[in-house]
Amino acid sequence: MKKNNMVGKGWAKKLLLSLFVLILGVLVLPFGGGRYASNADLTLKSRAAASSPCTVHYYNVEASVQKDRTIDFVEEISFTMNMTPRQGCFYRALPKEGDRFLNITAEGVGNPDFSYEIKDNPDVDGFMDVNCYGGVVKGATLTYRFTYTMECHFSNTKDGMRIDFVGGGWPFALENVNVSISFPAELTSYSVYSSSFGTDRNDYADVVAQTDNTLRLHADRLPLTSSDFGQNAAPITVEFALVKGGLQPAAFSNWITDSVWIPLACGTVVLVLALLLWWKSSRKPILSTVVGFSAPNGMDPMELGYVLDGSVDNEDITSMIYYFASKGYLRIGQEGNELVLKKILHYLPNTESLHAKTIYEGLFRGDRVETRVSDLTEKFYTHADKARMQIGAKRPKMYEGGSKGRFFLCALLSFALFMLVPLLTGCIYVGGWYASVTSGILMLIPTVGCSFVFYILENYRYKWKKGKKTAMNALAIVLMAIGAIIYLVCYSSLLTTFEGILTLAFGYAVLWMQKSLLVRTESYTETLGFILGFKEFILVTKKDRIEAMLETHPELFYDVLPYAQVMDVSNEWEEKFKSITIKPPAWYDGDYTLFDYWLINRSMRSMRYAMSSRPSNNGSSVGRSGGGGFSGGFSGGGGGGGGGGFR
Repeated sequence: MKKNNMVGKGWAKKLLLSLFVLILGVLVLPFGGGRYASNADLTLKSRAAASSPCTVHYYNVEASVQKDRTIDFVEEISFTMNMTPRQGCFYRALPKEGDRFLNITAEGVGNPDFSYEIKDNPDVDGFMDVNCYGGVVKGATLTYRFTYTMECHFSNTKDGMRIDFVGGGWPFALENVNVSISFPAELTSYSVYSSSFGTDRNDYADVVAQTDNTLRLHADRLPLTSSDFGQNAAPITVEFALVKGGLQPAAFSNWITDSVWIPLACGTVVLVLALLLWWKSSRKPILSTVVGFSAPNGMDPMELGYVLDGSVDNEDITSMIYYFASKGYLRIGQEGNELVLKKILHYLPNTESLHAKTIYEGLFRGDRVETRVSDLTEKFYTHADKARMQIGAKRPKMYEGGSKGRFFLCALLSFALFMLVPLLTGCIYVGGWYASVTSGILMLIPTVGCSFVFYILENYRYKWKKGKKTAMNALAIVLMAIGAIIYLVCYSSLLTTFEGILTLAFGYAVLWMQKSLLVRTESYTETLGFILGFKEFILVTKKDRIEAMLETHPELFYDVLPYAQVMDVSNEWEEKFKSITIKPPAWYDGDYTLFDYWLINRSMRSMRYAMSSRPSNNGSSVGRSGGGGFSGGFSGGGGGGGGGGFR
């Protein structure tokens, strides 16, 4: 019993002690709260400083607005490092979209190990970085001074501009920020904005002095603010207007620039070189057409088609079936809607070419004596490929070697111009040996694409009809238009619109000259004259002339048909016989009518697909990903701005 009383007294003492501490805390809190709050605030600040890559001591910006809408900047930032960046690099990011930055320099004040370079931002497209090296380690206090000239094409209001004098792309808070702006004429109105990105209010910047043509701003601190781009220091944006005529019109400023001589000089040199190439190719063999009603030099249709355009098309291969039939090597019949080929000779005579024998063997593989269209699907292509190689081995030289070299050299000159103009502009006018070549490589799309189109056009010059040629020229124009958009957008930070258009005009003029640089050899031109004479016979021979020829050559229609097919004039040849009665071909098995011929011809087109079809292959693709660290580079609503960071 005594023990229980002692336990009860112990709990009572603990309860009274707890109440005493609680009351004491309530009484002391109002008097000690200020001190405790101050300590908490210091704790939060110390934590923020520890999480920030650096602590900024001051950031000064001096900007001199010029009448031609350029702005000369001098920036100085001083900070102490709270960490050591992985690459030991501090960078100042400048936005490339809409503005052009020239004469960029950087200085590490009091830093003997300082060096810098200017390159495109590897993490965020649309920014160029002034990368600073030397002594960027934890605990170091560094001061950097940047100078540059900005040509503003973003704020094109008549007598004013909207500029981010402090960009909103710094991933740490900025302390003790001072901005001094001078204007070329009297300042009539202005508005200052400094808050989170995209908002039009001023929470942080104070106007400390103003005259007719100067403005000074100060912010004790530009804290980190949230936006769609992450956590970045608040920007300082100034929208101002000057008296009438205080700024040149934006269009005039964009046309007349110090660097316009680069596209003019480079374009002129490249154009002169291209004209020399054209002069070297101006002496071409004379093409004389010799009309005839048979293929020259005993060519089979596949060989004629190859000589005509330099390639073996599917119609060149299927034309050999009519050729074999007209020669008596096989017969053609039908079972329903399917074409049936019936073998007559086991082996072609030695007078036939090697590629003809390969095609014939492919039609009747093994011991076959009959072949249907379905028998050739996904099987015949190996013989077709072999025949292409065989005919290519004895291919007549179509173009003079020198002219092909000039053709591709002309494309190289055009591409070199597209690369050289921004390269020289970057090295001479931006500074730091800045060379933005990645975007220029995209100009391979129109350059290579147009070269391919022009080469194909020249190959098929004497085969294709006007419609196909027009379509190919239109394709070349579309490729050029795509290239122009790519070029003007990607290099908007280096070249003005006028400079970009000037470069494109010179480059595309040189590229278009490719069409006249290919020169055919004399021997090929002579053979081509006979082929075109044969084609002319098909196109222009009158009905009475054809009827007279049929009396001595009743198989004329069928013998010429495969050649008309490879010269793309089979429809014109068939049209001439619509009102002429012709005998059935000797090679056809069955009752022949005109309707049957059209059915055979349609079946022949389906055979063209079967003879070229290949087994399908399954493919796969892979992707890639990337990342970054402390990075900045977003502006706050006006021209210029940007930010910086560490990597």
